[in-house]
Amino acid sequence: MTRANFGAMRFWDMNWLLINKFGFNPNVQDGYIVGGSNAGNVLALRLVMDALKIQPANPSFKDARDAILQADVVLTGGANQYENLDGVCPSRHGLELLSTVPPAPLP
Repeated sequence: MTRANFGAMRFWDMNWLLINKFGFNPNVQDGYIVGGSNAGNVLALRLVMDALKIQPANPSFKDARDAILQADVVLTGGANQYENLDGVCPSRHGLELLSTVPPAPLP
């Protein structure tokens, strides 16, 4: 498995966690409306697109992950940090490396 495949799988998992939380909207062209009734797939797309704007050129997986977490803080006040972390870092692997979220105790 390549690094790109691994990263794509993690972001796909995050997408489905957000869909499970907020539902699905086939009309992604409607976009994400702050404070509106939004679907998880639209939110996931917006988080990834916003993260692309703030991550460095040629980002590492950690850079991309941290940019998505930061985009969530800016867009939703961090309301989806659990879904983003669980999707991007299953089983909390690498949680201690996060630069935008302090480490949380494991259950």
